[in-house]
Amino acid sequence: MRPTSFKRPASGPRRLVWLWVLIMLGPPQLAEAGEHVRVVLDVSQSMRRTDPGKLARLSTLLLYDLADPDVTLDDSFEVLPFHPTQHWRDPSDPPPLGIGPRLRPSHGGRQAFSRQIRALAYDAQWTYFYPGLKAALEDLVSTPGGRNDVRTVVIVTDGLPEPPTRDEELRRIRSELQPILAQERIWLYVLAFGPDAASRRDFFDALVQGDAGASLGKVFVDPQGDRLLDHMIDLFGHAFGYTRDAPQPTADRVAVDLEGGHTPDRAAVVVFAPRPKIPSLALESPVGAPRAPTSPSGVEGAADVGAGYSVQWVLSPFPGDHAVRTDARGGSVAVLRPTRLQLEIRPKPGRQALRTMAQTPFPLDVLVRPPGGAQGDPGESQISFRAHGPREGLDPETGAGVYAWFGKSGAPPSGPSRVTAEGRIYAVEPVFEKEPAPDEAFYVGYLEAQARRGAAIVGSLQGMAAHRVEVFPRLHIAPSPALGDAVPAGGDGVARALAQGDIACADFSLELDVGRLPHPGRPVYGLRAGLSSQQTPAWDGPLAGASLTLDGLPLETGHGQGRGGKAGPSEWSKGRSLAADELLGRHRLCVQLGRPAQDQEATVRLPLELTLLESPYDDFQVIEPFVLKVRIARPGILQRRGWLLVPLLVALAALAALWYLRDRPDLPEDLRVVVGRPGSPGSATALPRGPLWVRALGGVESRPIRIEGENRVLARVQPRRRELFRLKPSRGVRMESSPGAVPPKVTDGTLEAGKAVRLTTDDEVFELCLEYEP
Repeated sequence: MRPTSFKRPASGPRRLVWLWVLIMLGPPQLAEAGEHVRVVLDVSQSMRRTDPGKLARLSTLLLYDLADPDVTLDDSFEVLPFHPTQHWRDPSDPPPLGIGPRLRPSHGGRQAFSRQIRALAYDAQWTYFYPGLKAALEDLVSTPGGRNDVRTVVIVTDGLPEPPTRDEELRRIRSELQPILAQERIWLYVLAFGPDAASRRDFFDALVQGDAGASLGKVFVDPQGDRLLDHMIDLFGHAFGYTRDAPQPTADRVAVDLEGGHTPDRAAVVVFAPRPKIPSLALESPVGAPRAPTSPSGVEGAADVGAGYSVQWVLSPFPGDHAVRTDARGGSVAVLRPTRLQLEIRPKPGRQALRTMAQTPFPLDVLVRPPGGAQGDPGESQISFRAHGPREGLDPETGAGVYAWFGKSGAPPSGPSRVTAEGRIYAVEPVFEKEPAPDEAFYVGYLEAQARRGAAIVGSLQGMAAHRVEVFPRLHIAPSPALGDAVPAGGDGVARALAQGDIACADFSLELDVGRLPHPGRPVYGLRAGLSSQQTPAWDGPLAGASLTLDGLPLETGHGQGRGGKAGPSEWSKGRSLAADELLGRHRLCVQLGRPAQDQEATVRLPLELTLLESPYDDFQVIEPFVLKVRIARPGILQRRGWLLVPLLVALAALAALWYLRDRPDLPEDLRVVVGRPGSPGSATALPRGPLWVRALGGVESRPIRIEGENRVLARVQPRRRELFRLKPSRGVRMESSPGAVPPKVTDGTLEAGKAVRLTTDDEVFELCLEYEP
């Protein structure tokens, strides 16, 4: 439980005074997050053996230079050395509380602060962590600041506390001080140097591991003292949210990318060398940069017995590789970038970000971008958000909002964020759990968001910067029934499969399921209706050419107009104004089938999407879709193969034309026939015309040969080719050559003009000759 001595110095009257100031002077501007660091420095005599290079002192100065605190504003940095003489003899005694003289840097007093650190001697007689840790926590709890401030305690040591009271000290730290770390969001780090540190790792891990395994910080063990820079950049990455690049070995010229693609407002270059001398550091801008790097404070550094380092801060670094020149041999170069990001709540495309329904996921985007209005990718962050109720004020000490109720924390779904030219976008879906009061149209809630890197909050929308949202009552309207069969109009009321041109309908009602309709004093509401875009395959298949109506008015299908459809947007797509009883009343959805473009029966479900045109309800599907179930019969052969009819007719017409226009022989008009009995030859007569339909259909004309004065046909004659004719005797008539005449050239009934042939029956003989009229 938190000791009373650790409570913030606030009282009821003081809070009331602050609230009165807020009301009179208006909302305060949120200050930049502060950084508060307390270093509990082990200066025990054992450090003479385990830390002969005085890396504990050097690491304390490097912590200061990389934190770069502005002690005139919101930052603080203090070193709490061990007490030189106090002793804890018995675990049953109260633990000691004393510490050595505090060291605090002043504005512009870095050199003096460096001399103070280097003057610290390793002469404390005993090793205890509890006194310094407790004093550091008392400081940080009572230090004014916002919820986003970095509050960090760093223990720099070489080993464990004294054996007689070690277990009791660990118990007290875990039971008394760890709850304060967790509750106040203060992070604890341990920098352990020396050869004994690795074997005692379990004790240090217990310092930073809370109940149920919750992490309260990190432990960095450096047995040889050669990983100081590696551990330091990891510490600042976790505690301060710095982005960083892994250290590179030193050389005459090392290329480093200060900007790192994150558009930081400043970056630090650190050169570390394992020798008792401050290494040189000369920084050159990338090729093509307009000027030298902007570094107001120049190069700072420090050295002690075992090592030395240099640090240079650069403002708004240019993109690209900077050249680092140094005389450090066997050392390393690293880059760190403090992160302060800007957050902005934005609507999803096609939606708005200022109004929502209670108890409903509200899709929004959180844009995270570099500070100062710069554009570019700020890199990945851990985003969290909370939806709160109406704001009742601000905490006068932290600037945090005080709300009627507080929501639960949420995070974007797993998966990559979306990178744009402005920054990174994270999708979130906060839920405002509370409903407005029955007499309220809405209430004003607030959405807070945070961006973290490591343990540090590097960007936030909190307090006065929280996103304002108007929260309306939850509303849900459901169709009854939810699914209806398309029943043919004018039939027996039984659903059946539909054929081309059939009209079928289904009736449904809209019923208020949850909530209440808005503005009951003005009960007129806009309603938009349309079909789900998920049915595209159906409109290219069984519903090809179909059309729909709702309450007698056409619905746009988005797939061309069906039978009787009208061009242009329908009244439903623009939205119709309906009274409350019309909205929550009976509706009829009808379909008229077109020409199905498939060869089988089908059943299609058509979801009718209904949108209430009232803000914010038009952004949410408050009306459940009504589903029309349409059974479609298998098309007939003409419908299924009708597309072949036109090309088939065209082909037949072409064939008929080719047939009619072909080069076919014809009987000459001056051709005559002489036919009679032997000894009684007849006269030459013209051949009568054959049937007209034969000539009309493009056939080869066949003319009859009759005996003069008798009504019977002996044969028929057709043209064959030049001067040749084909004679087709009638049934019972045979063709023979005349006695003494030259036989026909062919035996298939073909004969020439002027050549006589004999036609015989069972009891008669006739002689026939074709000749031209002279």
